[in-house]
Amino acid sequence: MKALSIGSCVLDVYVEIDKLPGLGEDVNTKDLKMSLGGMAYNVYNVLSLFDKGHILGCAIGEGVIADIVSGLLDKRGHHPIGVIHGLDNGMCLCLVDDSKERSFISHHGAEYRFDPELFDSVDFSDIGWIYASGLEIEDKDGDKIIDFLERKQKNVFLAPGPRLHKLSPAVMDRLYKLHPVLHLNEREASLITGENDVYENAEKIFSLTHNTVIITLGADGTLLKENGKAPLLVPTFKVDMLDSTGAGDNHAGAVLACICKGMSYYDAVRTANKISSYVVRQKGASLTKENFDKAMDELRAENISGLF
Repeated sequence: MKALSIGSCVLDVYVEIDKLPGLGEDVNTKDLKMSLGGMAYNVYNVLSLFDKGHILGCAIGEGVIADIVSGLLDKRGHHPIGVIHGLDNGMCLCLVDDSKERSFISHHGAEYRFDPELFDSVDFSDIGWIYASGLEIEDKDGDKIIDFLERKQKNVFLAPGPRLHKLSPAVMDRLYKLHPVLHLNEREASLITGENDVYENAEKIFSLTHNTVIITLGADGTLLKENGKAPLLVPTFKVDMLDSTGAGDNHAGAVLACICKGMSYYDAVRTANKISSYVVRQKGASLTKENFDKAMDELRAENISGLF
């Protein structure tokens, strides 16, 4: 079974600084790099490291930034779903300070537009899951994405994202009716329920979606709520964090890849915890092949799942 990851592939400009500048302040960078990012791309990148055949449902535009994105995709052997003509790609400026937390400044372009006709040539017979994120659903073509999900009638893996409070109750109701697996962090779960207890939040969110709920808790592990079971804390792996950018996306991608392989949700989340532990030890949001291989070697040694 394969997955389709729909959404954005953006140019991430990663800037490392001592601290965020105040108004009118001038600071120098400690490091700067450009790489591919975007929630949908980060998810797809992990999917592709596990198995070939998953589909990158991201469009690119036309222009200077689009040319950079296209070149970076070519280097990784990844291919966008198509081109949005007459509009350049946007970019995300990611500021990481000495606390290792990140702040984002984003400019949206063609990567946040959604054209369902770009998927006409896709064979959906082997696609069991479609990944989507709230950031794209919040944007101009959000209704088209929900229409697409409703029409395809596939399993939906949804990451609401940090701006889910920008989605109207009507939009959220449509999403809940798709019975998606929800993958979110502790703050995002609280935004949905208005409560702070993560165990109660898992139960309340499950009552909305009637499907598995996965809440990442950083160094404290991941809370897993499945049908008929009490919420369960899946332990994580303690590491020294270098950069938390993209950890949630990579965790979601790893869970989805494992589910496509037929693994239990517990083993899938445990595997994703290991994958994320390597993401936070590198700079940039997209897991490298080298770090993926290291994570998988450790999983095999720990016999997390017989599928490895």
